[in-house]
Amino acid sequence: MNRFSKAALTCLAIGGGLGSLVRFQIDQLIDRDWLGILIINAIGCLLIGLLAKVLSTELIRAAVITGFLGAFTSMSQVIAIASIDLSQILGFSLLALTALIAVGAVALGSKIGLQLTK
Repeated sequence: MNRFSKAALTCLAIGGGLGSLVRFQIDQLIDRDWLGILIINAIGCLLIGLLAKVLSTELIRAAVITGFLGAFTSMSQVIAIASIDLSQILGFSLLALTALIAVGAVALGSKIGLQLTK
């Protein structure tokens, strides 16, 4: 834990708290659990890819990418929905779809971020 500054940890905690609150609010607006978290994860992964290329300050990256977007996205919620609320086939389908969308969204975000920084 010594390699992280107190300022970085504070930024991370604040960003994480805000990210989880925003995810909760969006989740409440979208009725379907699996669709809501799929949309949230896609948006979050796109922003992670983009901002990883754009943000350069350690404190801002800690707050926004690791904190806010780390809490905003939620693979654990996808796994819970897939294993508890859905049939086995639908659960595996949701996990596969989430992984494909997440990787694609990060790649697209990175490509956009690279274009913005040129």
